[in-house]
Amino acid sequence: MAHPERKRFRLKEFREPTEKLSLYQMVTPKGGTPQSAKLPWIEAQTSQTELYQWFRADLAESSQPLAENILAVIVQPVWPLQSADTGADSSPAPKYIYDTRRHQWPDTTVLVEKSRHQLPPVLRLTLIALDEKDWSNLNEPAWDALAGKLQDLVNKTLFANAADYEEDVKKLVGALVERKLGFRIFSTAVQIPAAKLESKHES
Repeated sequence: MAHPERKRFRLKEFREPTEKLSLYQMVTPKGGTPQSAKLPWIEAQTSQTELYQWFRADLAESSQPLAENILAVIVQPVWPLQSADTGADSSPAPKYIYDTRRHQWPDTTVLVEKSRHQLPPVLRLTLIALDEKDWSNLNEPAWDALAGKLQDLVNKTLFANAADYEEDVKKLVGALVERKLGFRIFSTAVQIPAAKLESKHES
């Protein structure tokens, strides 16, 4: 007997098979000749689109579900403020995008030197989980309509500017309450011991 289709938001993990990982495969740089010195693939890319192609190309094929009813996971790189007991500096990732190879895009902003080969010292993680019972009470047309609205809200309206994080969380809570959807928000800060702050990153 076939199981009925379950339409749910799902949290997935991207797992690139080892045999397909091409990040460090030696290639000839663009514009080079067959005699040119080869570089690891990741060092030969010259734009953000090229750099992210290694996982975007196989995202659907190599992703496995971890949990259901996860509306969003917000990952925010932050720096501790040196002049205050609490608080965080989100300026190195003002749009939530943090890339230690931003210098290969190329990018001429100050974000290049702040992130070049530099791991963020702290990641603020926020997970929004929806109530299964509320979703199971909806019929298929209602699922599709509500899912589309929530996707647009999270992906296109909120969480575009890191400085608005707190306000965006409040707006999302308000939207879920208005739609009578049960939810829970989990938030934590994860320190990255390998991050080595330099004086130029401190403020």
